[in-house]
Parts: sequence; structure tokens; C-alpha cells
Amino acid sequence: LKLRLKRPGAFYSSPPVFCDLSTKAVSPVPYFPCRPLAAREFVPFNTPIGVLLNIWAPGEKTVRVNVKLLKHDQKQPLYSMDTLLQVQPSSAGACIKPPFPKWDEGDYQLRIVYHTATDSVKQALPVHIIWFNKPRSLFSLEYALQPLQLVLSKEQFRSIKSGDAKTRKQAFRNYWRKQDPTPETALNEVMLEFYTRVDSADFRWGNKGERGWRTDPGRIYLLYGQPDRIVDDSLDPVHPHMVWIYNHPDKRLVFTFEALNGRTRYRLIEEHEESY
Repeated sequence: LKLRLKRPGAFYSSPPVFCDLSTKAVSPVPYFPCRPLAAREFVPFNTPIGVLLNIWAPGEKTVRVNVKLLKHDQKQPLYSMDTLLQVQPSSAGACIKPPFPKWDEGDYQLRIVYHTATDSVKQALPVHIIWFNKPRSLFSLEYALQPLQLVLSKEQFRSIKSGDAKTRKQAFRNYWRKQDPTPETALNEVMLEFYTRVDSADFRWGNKGERGWRTDPGRIYLLYGQPDRIVDDSLDPVHPHMVWIYNHPDKRLVFTFEALNGRTRYRLIEEHEESY
């Protein structure tokens, strides 16, 4: 098999390559410090990403490069960089590091312009930031709103569910923005933990007629997380039950569930606190 490749002209730039900065290099090239993304412009959410630039410019000593990244529906760039690349001997390259973890899911555009003394090359590339492992319960706004009734007052829950879809979405964002321990990044760790628990409760305790977080064990799991200790006597022929124990610094929370229908359902029958 023979391939005939077109010789690059006097000035040529290859498409940018995205790489995951949390990985190690797979190439000896100095400006290729990390593993390239298999999905090209589909960038994983909340991940440090490098953008690898490369330019073929024989006869030039330096190439000026201007990089901008914009939200698809905005004109003002979120990120802008202008720098000089040293040509050695016929090409130049660099790895730039835009602050991708600061940006939310969505569609963006990367614009790159290379300048020499006599010529310029422009590139425009769509960039899609995608939360690949997003909790399932966050895919639908209406689905995500419902579990909030366990942590909001009746008035607050009624307010966040009122209005049209755009209003509800903004109210949802505003609520979780106030709970965000790291507002400088796009990832809200508290929201992630909450909806990860929702998914787990739905998977473990849900049935055809009821979402898992609405059941007694699902509700307790959503509010308190994984128990520190579980005493499972669900097979006891006289009193089938299960006990969840949460150890807090100043007290112990104990929840007792009655096993029903051959352990297919559990009903909370007792809860109490114990002081140390």
C-alpha cells in the first residue's frame, strides 16, 4: 500500500489537539505533555484540558498566535491569549491551558489565528463540554426538582416549582449556586453528591409505582448518605427488620425498618438518637 501525501505549503497549521492534563504524556514531543482525547472536540466536564497547537513555518523565526474561546451564543470571549511561538527549525508548537473546569456544559467555539510577517492562518473549531458521567436524575429538570421537597420547606418547594420552564430552571440554578462550596469551578460538589444519592436510592429502592428516594430507606439514604453500620435481620422469621446506624461526633442516629413482602419493601418503624 502506497500513500501519496501532499507536501505542506510554506505556511501550514494542523488542527488543534485536546489532551487530558491529568494524564501522562504518550509522546516524546515536549509540548505534547498529556494523553489526547479520543473524542476530539468533545471535552469532558470538570477536567483540566490542554490544547496542543502546531504550525509549520519554515524560514520564520517566530509565529504569533492568538487564541480565543467563546460560548456559542456570545461575542465576548471567555478566554483569550496572545503569544509568540519560537520556530525550531521549521515548526513551532505549544500546549495552552484554558481554564476548562470553570466552564459549564454547553457548546463553545475555539478560534485560533497564526501570524507571520507575511501571512496568516485562521482556524475555528466547535468545542462541546459534556458531563459524561452526570447523575441520571439531572438529565430532566422536572425529575431533578422533585427530590428537593425533602430538603426545602413547603413554601420554598412551591416557589421553585412555579413559573414556566425557564423560570424553574433559573430558580433551580440559583438554589444550587448558594450551596456550592467551590463557586470558582463549574462543578457543584454538593449538588453532585445529592443527585448521586438520588440515583442510588432509585436504583436500590425504587419499584414500578414509586421512585426510590420516596421510600423510607431511600429518603433516609438521601438525607444522611450511606450508614456507618447496618444490622440486617430481614430474614428473621418473627420480626424481619433492618437497622441503619449513623455515627455523628456527638450522637448516634438509629433507624429501624420493617421488612415487607419478602424484603422487596421496607417501612420505617422507629428512629431515635443515642448520646455517647
